[in-house]
Amino acid sequence: MRSIFIRIIPAGYEYALIGVFLFPIGGLFDLGWHTLFGFETGTEPLISPSHLLLAVSGTMIIAGPLCSTLRKLKKNTTISIYSLLLPIISILGMISFFTGYTN
Repeated sequence: MRSIFIRIIPAGYEYALIGVFLFPIGGLFDLGWHTLFGFETGTEPLISPSHLLLAVSGTMIIAGPLCSTLRKLKKNTTISIYSLLLPIISILGMISFFTGYTN
């Protein structure tokens, strides 16, 4: 049986909730990283562990509406096209930003 905490989360937003808790942890990790090692230059900020944690947790938050919409599609309910497009565009933008240096 699911706990009351899990039951109040809308379907599809479970990973987004995990991302909400990971994001501040990534921020504190980033603060510690910059305190110990200083600020990166060039492409190093894109591949530092703290920034990757922030990117992954941010992507998990952004993907919440997408996961919820995909679950609604399985149930053949009506959806808004924006609930599909906006998260996809945001996720692709983040991927493009973090991998742009490889071009």
